[in-house]
Amino acid sequence: MASDNSGWQLPIGKSQANQSAQCTAHQAVWLNTGLNVEVAEKLGETRDHVQIYHCILTSGFDSQIQDFPVPEWAQHKIAKIEGVNPFETSAKQWVDNVDLIEIRALFNQIN
Repeated sequence: MASDNSGWQLPIGKSQANQSAQCTAHQAVWLNTGLNVEVAEKLGETRDHVQIYHCILTSGFDSQIQDFPVPEWAQHKIAKIEGVNPFETSAKQWVDNVDLIEIRALFNQIN
């Protein structure tokens, strides 16, 4: 998850014509964080029609890493990239009035 100094947010992208939702998810993560991820199963969709996917970091990253470098191209809008447990945050820490209960329910589906 990324922070723009006003709170945490999920990397979200808008689908292009003829682009799958999984491809959009991969592209959104890459463009917002510079991280290459494998887009796994769809966890669900929020009430705002945002599709949420389980994404797994590709090789090259230790599972213990929590803070990631912010790519130069993202520095104008992203201050920090970090693996955040939604159960250890409060709604006040999120941007765009994220429904934290909804995010937590989807997060619980990850095995």
